[in-house]
Amino acid sequence: MPTTIQKNLCLFGCATALWLSGCGQKSNQPAVAKVTGRVTLSGQPVAGLTVIYNAQGGRPSYGETDRDGFYRMQYTHDEQGVKVGEAGITFDPFSFEGTPPTPMNRNQGNALVKARPKIPEKYFRVFQTVQVEPGSNEFDIEIAP
Repeated sequence: MPTTIQKNLCLFGCATALWLSGCGQKSNQPAVAKVTGRVTLSGQPVAGLTVIYNAQGGRPSYGETDRDGFYRMQYTHDEQGVKVGEAGITFDPFSFEGTPPTPMNRNQGNALVKARPKIPEKYFRVFQTVQVEPGSNEFDIEIAP
């Protein structure tokens, strides 16, 4: 027959397991929706451009355009999207000219990589505001020269 100490230890273990099962949930995270799109300049895709969505009352999300100008926003390291609600769009004012230095190519002749503006300066501040809805959203952006 179990002793009182054994019963209490078992009860404590069960209570601890129940309490820990609630840890790590995203209950305090805001609603986030998937956001994708394409960035073009004079109808041509813009590659290597960092897109920033500054969500109202939340953290910004970041995405980078691929060679076809397509981007997918990232809210956190593991979660794609943008906080649901109003968000202002800006671009990062710098991109790499040449290949960015990495630990793998640092000593392969890419010692000097300079950053340079890629698009008109007006796009480095909030130039468009969008309403991010629950679910999937697509916002294509045409940059005027």
